[in-house]
Amino acid sequence: MISRLLLATGICVSTVITTFAFENFEKGFVILHNQDTIIGFIDNQMWEDSPTKINFRKSLDDPIVEYTANEVLYFYLNENKELYLGVSLKFRLRHNPLRNTLSYDIAHLEPQPFKGFLSVLVLGKVNLLKISLNEIGYFFIQSENQALIQLELRTIAQDVNGVTYKKDLHLYRNELKILTEEYQLLQKRASTINYGEKSFMSFVVDYNEHFKSLSYKKSKSPKYYTSAGLTVNLLSTSLKFKDNDVGIGAKWVDANALSPSFGAYFIVYQNRGQGKWGFYNEIIYKTLQDNLSYRFIQGVFDYDSETEVQLNRLKYLFGLRVSTTKSKKSSFYGQGGIYISYPIQKDEVVRNIVRDSDVFPLTTKQVSTLEHYGLFVGIGFRVKNIEVEGRAEVNSGGSSTPMKGFGITTRYRLTKQ
Repeated sequence: MISRLLLATGICVSTVITTFAFENFEKGFVILHNQDTIIGFIDNQMWEDSPTKINFRKSLDDPIVEYTANEVLYFYLNENKELYLGVSLKFRLRHNPLRNTLSYDIAHLEPQPFKGFLSVLVLGKVNLLKISLNEIGYFFIQSENQALIQLELRTIAQDVNGVTYKKDLHLYRNELKILTEEYQLLQKRASTINYGEKSFMSFVVDYNEHFKSLSYKKSKSPKYYTSAGLTVNLLSTSLKFKDNDVGIGAKWVDANALSPSFGAYFIVYQNRGQGKWGFYNEIIYKTLQDNLSYRFIQGVFDYDSETEVQLNRLKYLFGLRVSTTKSKKSSFYGQGGIYISYPIQKDEVVRNIVRDSDVFPLTTKQVSTLEHYGLFVGIGFRVKNIEVEGRAEVNSGGSSTPMKGFGITTRYRLTKQ
């Protein structure tokens, strides 16, 4: 009865989670081109690519209004203090970008149009902005009342005696030198500055602070961040019994039952390369209550077996998780580690065996023990706040009744990413 109740609860929770997980309205405001400021809630879709439109509500009960860069000059998200500028421009795309490098070859490529919202990295006498597209950042500077200027790094290729040589052209340095003509100390830095968000932000912030004009700076991304939420599991648990008391030639016999569990999880992530890894922690309440009856044959005798199983445990899982990408929208992941469980009540695994024989009747009882630790491994897929994972578990094998499980785990993330 309890197992069915937990299963029904898990299904209901998963349904509610799926229904509401894809809207993420946060407090913020929009500034229209006519300078009107409207305070309300913006649907933060954790954009991987720079957004071309946003959904806005004055209150959470009001209907959604869709805004584009045609109407909105700026919008701001309070939660992470993120500022975006609405623009219409043309910029050069990277051709065949190389992994872990910002070099590219733009030969024969025309500037591409973009109408949408740029992330504002620095705001002041000089602004620094960024377009994100296909996990690549394109940077722009803008002096007061001037047009946006793209900061470009090009790679040219030359063939010399059949050998191809590549050379980077740091065109962005010339733009930064022109920008800092009135600040000689910073102009020297422009001659050697590396291409990238961190170095550009430091450069432009120093420029604006020198002229006491810095009005906004995007917050630094943390090296570590956490994720926490709820989890519901449904495993098909297999108990393996050894018929030691039924005569010569004892063998192992499997019995299966559904084992639901629910609880909470917590992950500490560290960014790394194109993916990310983190330490996974999960605490769940697991229950298994069932009565398993079946008949088996051993030698020339038939046996009837009836097993009563009752488990109520708190279970802690600890392991390593690795995701395929740093995408906030979706990614595949794998994880594995160890688990330790603590009985809330004493485990009861009692097996009654009856040998069906007129000549050699037998009635015996087996009381089994179960280990409190083991291993787990899982492979899953995440879409925004929802995860679905296939999981396998096995205990250490040192008990009289080895136990393993296979099933589905669903999670809902409560924290912001």
